Amino acid sequence: MSEYFGGDYLHSTLIADTALQALLGQYTDGLGTLQYPIFNARMVPIDCTVKKTLNMYRLDPYDASLEYFESRWSIDCRGDTQTDSETIAESVMIALNRVHTLTTGKTYFGTVSILSTIPPADETDQYNTSVQVLIRRK
Repeated sequence: MSEYFGGDYLHSTLIADTALQALLGQYTDGLGTLQYPIFNARMVPIDCTVKKTLNMYRLDPYDASLEYFESRWSIDCRGDTQTDSETIAESVMIALNRVHTLTTGKTYFGTVSILSTIPPADETDQYNTSVQVLIRRK
C-alpha cells in the first residue's frame, strides 16, 4: 500500500499541527536539516538529541478481507517530565480524535485512546505516554 497502512496520514497530520510543533520544537538531523521530532518508526533515530519526541508504529496486522481500511497504531509521546509527556499526548489526541482528514486523496477518520504514562527506566530515558489510534477509511 502506497500510504504505508495509514502511516502517511498520521505523519502528515501530526507534522502539520502547530500545537505539536510548538510543544516539540525542532532539532538538526545528521544532514544539518531542521526537523520536527516526529518519526514513523519504532525507535527515535540516534541523531535526534531532543527530549520531546513522537514515534509511531503499527500495532496489528492489516486485514485485507475487510470491506474498508482499518489499522491500529501506537504513538509514543516522550518528554522529560510526566506533565510534558501527557501534554504532548493530549495534543496528539486533539489532532487525531474524531477528525476527518484528507491525505493523498483518501479521507481518514481516527479514534484515540491514551494509555498510562510509563516512567523513565533510567537517567537516559524519558517519560512515555502511549496513544493508541484506530484509523479507518473507505
